[in-house]
Amino acid sequence: MINLSADNEMAIVECNFCHQKDEYDIIDVIDSELDIFEKNKLIGGTLFEHKCSNCGKSINYYYNMVYYDKPHNVMIYYVPNANHIGPFCAGLALTNLSMTRHAVEFGEDLPEIVDWIQRVVCSPSVLMEKAIIFEAGLDDRVIEIIKLMCLSLVFERHPNFIHEQSKFYIENGLWFIELCGLENKENQSHGSYTVGVQCDMYNKVLETAQTILEDSDKHFVIDEEWALNVLEYDGKDSLRYS
Repeated sequence: MINLSADNEMAIVECNFCHQKDEYDIIDVIDSELDIFEKNKLIGGTLFEHKCSNCGKSINYYYNMVYYDKPHNVMIYYVPNANHIGPFCAGLALTNLSMTRHAVEFGEDLPEIVDWIQRVVCSPSVLMEKAIIFEAGLDDRVIEIIKLMCLSLVFERHPNFIHEQSKFYIENGLWFIELCGLENKENQSHGSYTVGVQCDMYNKVLETAQTILEDSDKHFVIDEEWALNVLEYDGKDSLRYS
């Protein structure tokens, strides 16, 4: 349970285990340059975590927030309720259009946010992943295409694998895609496969998929579904793992 206060900076949260009520800081905006502590909590996966002052158990409380990365002109909106993604994206598109029309009508410069990369996510793990991708100066659309290439490779070698989710991460300066799911449907055992992503591979996809990237420049939701749709539409059979 979470109740936002009037200033949206503090909430009273109730522990699901012992029902202790604590104050909980709401971090609804993170500037990647200025809010280093908060950014590290986000990338470390603990931004939404609260430890109960009474029983000590940790619980995650989720709320709308925005992460912006000025050096890479990126704005990421986190909307925890997936049912709100569609209306939120529609509203965002209208806001951008309204700002553009206003600037043209009054002969003003376009607000810089209109030209920024804007993403909308509904999962804290995807929010964390996007922050890592853009922090490294990478294109999340290329990463989503590479995820599918890696998944194709895993399916070739493990045909019974049932894919559930893919995750990009960086470790010791190296890039990896982790594919998580069920080893097979019968015993429901979970497993994962990790594939290293080479810089040459990233650059090859970036070059080969240039038309796709130009056409999807203003998409707000970039995920596996987006990658499947654009590859099917564009017929990019040449994008294979090698």
